[in-house]
Amino acid sequence: MTYVTPSEEQRIHETSRFLFGTAGLIAIVMGLLILIWPDKSGKTVMTAVAAILGFWVLVNGAINIGVGFFSKSRGGWARTGYTLLGVLFIIGGIAILSNLMFAALTVTVFIAITVGVLWIMEAFVSFAFVGKTDHKAITIISGILSLIAGIVLVMSPLYSAVILWWVLGVSLVVLGLIQVVRAMRAKTLDAHVL
Repeated sequence: MTYVTPSEEQRIHETSRFLFGTAGLIAIVMGLLILIWPDKSGKTVMTAVAAILGFWVLVNGAINIGVGFFSKSRGGWARTGYTLLGVLFIIGGIAILSNLMFAALTVTVFIAITVGVLWIMEAFVSFAFVGKTDHKAITIISGILSLIAGIVLVMSPLYSAVILWWVLGVSLVVLGLIQVVRAMRAKTLDAHVL
């Protein structure tokens, strides 16, 4: 068991507050960019993510093909499997890179659903720890906003990219502000307070 001195605990607490607050500020900036330039920021971010994903898939395909061809320790079936998997990765990477906007929309829907589910889970975690925090009102408001934003993202990922980006932008700004306030008001090293 490791003993943490009071000064080390204070340093850890201050670092946690700083990181938590910084994450909140990043969320606010991202949200404001989405709200100010929804079309420009949305298309740029979406196509950049799709391009990165496409190149990652191509590299993964090349690695799998390399393992299939050059691995001496693997049996025939394993090498064949790696080679076929590599070919599928290459085909997928080419498909992604050949139509970045379609791939970006697909990635956006996936991300929206994932973020929505995570926000819903975050809301339930907030509600579970309301009794253990000094900031009950902020925790409840944060939980309610997370729940609403999560449900909206899960229920309407295809409804409209504009509405999705707008909801995401507003949610990031509001949740980021709450996160910054919670980081500034935290007095103890307690994950439930942050």
